[in-house]
Amino acid sequence: MPAPRGCPSQRKRKFSRRTRSGCQTCRIRRVKCDEALPVCRNCTSTGRNCDGYAVVQLPVSTRFRTPATPQLNPSLHLGGKTADEKHCFNFFLTRTRPMLVSCFNSELWAPILRLAEHDSSVCHAVIAFSSLHRATLTAPLASFPGRDSPYRNYNGALVHSENGVTILANQKAHAARMFLLDTTLTRTEAASSFDTALIKTFAHMEVQSSYFDASQLAMRNCPTDGHLIHIDYSNSKFHSVEDAKQTLDPFLNNAFRIRTLAEGLLRNQKNDYNGYLDLLIEQHKMQTQLQLHMAAFDEFRSRYEPTNPKDVRSFLIFRLHHVILGLNAKTVASLSEMMYDDYAAEWEETLSLCTEITRSLECEFVGAMPNLVMDVRVTLPLCWMCFKCRDLRLRNRAFSLLRSWPHHEGLNHSTIIVNMAGHIMSVEEEGSDPVVGFIPESARVRDMTLEFAEDWKSGTLVYALSEPEKDQLEFHRRWFKMEL
Repeated sequence: MPAPRGCPSQRKRKFSRRTRSGCQTCRIRRVKCDEALPVCRNCTSTGRNCDGYAVVQLPVSTRFRTPATPQLNPSLHLGGKTADEKHCFNFFLTRTRPMLVSCFNSELWAPILRLAEHDSSVCHAVIAFSSLHRATLTAPLASFPGRDSPYRNYNGALVHSENGVTILANQKAHAARMFLLDTTLTRTEAASSFDTALIKTFAHMEVQSSYFDASQLAMRNCPTDGHLIHIDYSNSKFHSVEDAKQTLDPFLNNAFRIRTLAEGLLRNQKNDYNGYLDLLIEQHKMQTQLQLHMAAFDEFRSRYEPTNPKDVRSFLIFRLHHVILGLNAKTVASLSEMMYDDYAAEWEETLSLCTEITRSLECEFVGAMPNLVMDVRVTLPLCWMCFKCRDLRLRNRAFSLLRSWPHHEGLNHSTIIVNMAGHIMSVEEEGSDPVVGFIPESARVRDMTLEFAEDWKSGTLVYALSEPEKDQLEFHRRWFKMEL
């Protein structure tokens, strides 16, 4: 109703919702920000210096929230980098770093942004992590043009990870990998905590990338080379969870790569018996070193009482890896797929531990499970169960748990592994007994590679069935449509 004539009209204040995601300059000026990347056009068009965007914390349970970290000024000088790489860097600052900080403790992220201006290996690390995170958000099952292509993001992560390893180690290929992994086993007091954290991060990514072929965009069952690193846990004494964690990557490297070495030696043992004996020696070394690592960890656990959910989860993860690595060491010197049926207790424990770890995360990140983590490490054990455990009850439960949490663990995307595992299970089901579901040796998959189309909508499963008596496997190809 209009105010009566002669009465002063009431002035109404125009309501405007303040944005909490604008650049620092616009927020200080209390004006609307257009939120352009990497800098706000509202600032640059008026000759002002844009001070960048604040770190946006992701929603996590306040019960176990980690302490807030200082906000860093993202206005960095990244000379020589492309526009896409600069976009990745800004994405890391505003989206990736908050998630990584809220998921686990690391000395790496606090000083990383400033160091990236001067250290190429650090800059490659940032871009690799950012590419991975962008791939999780754009989803690997749809086609996105330009910079948001999942193919470009995933391939970019692999390329930048490899470049960072080369720069950091000043070597290439397996020599660079062996340098990084050996460094994680040799603690030097002179090295700075940041240098150590950076080396450990790249070592972890290098081990994970052993399954991937960036040139063909393919994921393999085994790495392409079988170079092993010398490991000696005889004098190991852990003083923290981090101490124990960093020593696992060299062992994981050997556990993955010895299978590549074993396949050729086992099929050629008639002509190279000495090579077969060497394999048995390596198998014995692995079993001995794993026992030493387990003993060192048990001794540490007797002295250390976990005080928070993250520490409890870390202990579960160590037990999970000791179980699955022990199973891997016991089975590596055989060509028969039937021997995996002898380890029902190990499969039961693996599934139980993976379930408990996942439930722990669900309690901590209520309603907002992270889609990018580095140290949870449940995806590959569940994947291994789907490949090698032929107890249908356990296998189907492992597959359901794998599907329940879509996320990246470093370079391992659960959606990709779900597709790979699902089609392997389908191949074996076709050759199983229709009444009891038993899968005979001849119907079990021995080796496989998953090749992706560039749009990530489809792929080809390249697989070979188990034929222990043959000198060479026969591979088959099956096209499929990627599914969520």
